[in-house]
Amino acid sequence: MCGVFAIVYAAIINVQRGQAELCRRVDALSQSENKLRQSNARLALALQQLRETQQQLVQRERLSALGQMASGVAHDLNNALSPVVTYAQLLSGSTHQLTAEQTLWIECIERCSLDAVATIGGLQQFYQQEPNVATRCVVSLAELIRQVVDATRPKWKSEPERNGFQIDVRLKLQDCPPVFVNAAEFRVALTNLMFNAVESMATGGTLTLGLECIEGEIVLSVEDTGSGMVDECRERCFEPFYTNKLRGSGLGLSVCHGVIQRAGGTLDVESTRGVGTVFRIRLPDATEAGEVIAGPMSPKPMTPDPISVKILLVDDDPVVLGATRLMLQSCGADVVTAEGGAKAIKLYQQLPQFDLVMTDLGMSGVDGVQVVDAVRDQQSDQKIAIISGWSDQEVHRRFAESGLPDFVIHKPHTRIQLEEILSKVRRDPVDWTSPEVAKTTPSVDQA
Repeated sequence: MCGVFAIVYAAIINVQRGQAELCRRVDALSQSENKLRQSNARLALALQQLRETQQQLVQRERLSALGQMASGVAHDLNNALSPVVTYAQLLSGSTHQLTAEQTLWIECIERCSLDAVATIGGLQQFYQQEPNVATRCVVSLAELIRQVVDATRPKWKSEPERNGFQIDVRLKLQDCPPVFVNAAEFRVALTNLMFNAVESMATGGTLTLGLECIEGEIVLSVEDTGSGMVDECRERCFEPFYTNKLRGSGLGLSVCHGVIQRAGGTLDVESTRGVGTVFRIRLPDATEAGEVIAGPMSPKPMTPDPISVKILLVDDDPVVLGATRLMLQSCGADVVTAEGGAKAIKLYQQLPQFDLVMTDLGMSGVDGVQVVDAVRDQQSDQKIAIISGWSDQEVHRRFAESGLPDFVIHKPHTRIQLEEILSKVRRDPVDWTSPEVAKTTPSVDQA
């Protein structure tokens, strides 16, 4: 009997051991499963992060490529618009009697030309967050809004009426303090917002531009009664290259967002499908920042300084060369022109006695850098101004080894910019009769 109990007891012990082993294996399997799940979760997270990083890298490369492309476009556009701005300012400052309407036309040509340049400049900079304070000024938003409404009239009035419907533009502008922004960039941003609003009202509607002061901020609103946005579009509308338009580039709102950010403000959107959309721009008060203007000021009537400045002007574009020569002459300068870098170097070797050498940077054959180097080799203290349609970064890169000239002028240059440079040259003229200068300056016969 004892043997039977022993057998049963041994069987029970074996069963218990088997259960314990089974439990141990189940626990091990469960732990392995948990570890596998955790590993899968980490892998999924790593994969998501990898995808996001890849998207960011692709986006960065796209933005970099866009910046390089826009830089080249900006150079060509600035060259093309330079004589337009110059001749507009010459007409505006001329002594010929102009009607009020003609003066308005000329000012509009000048302003819109500068705004076109700002559009391309914005494409170069919209992926850069640091503001360029030198390009900002104290602006009356109410005046700027009226300028944009007048400039965009063909888009919101003539074009809809031609297509058989009407868009009513309403202004609700309170008296508000000024803001500190880049006026040209801001006009472009507001124009983009107005165009978006007009395009959303395919059968007509109301576009309301509001301006008010709320808790120390200046709030500009652009409200339409158009088709509104779906949730995805509203959430992604500020992303570069995102668009729901068949022919859209996806850059308009991202450029606007960059402009407002660089001005220290915010841009947000509210939209309901089938009801309409409101964009709100919030900017800080700039009452203490200085004199209020609405944009580029028209030049004053021409009153040349009696002290003449002798200038060697260099450009390989005859149209730009002629326009700049006329503007400098209207400022009281004595101008000698050279079409191209090679002719400029040869002319300077024959007659180096100039108060200022002004040369374009991007020229075929002998470019502006080579002209500057040749002039410095012959006369190290010669005052030199470089004229360029390229960005600041490109100009600094081109002169990284030799050092920047005395002045850098960006196209399209204005009369005010040229007068400031001429005033500085007049205050510190070169005495070509001094022994120090004369001994380093060859005569025409020696050359």
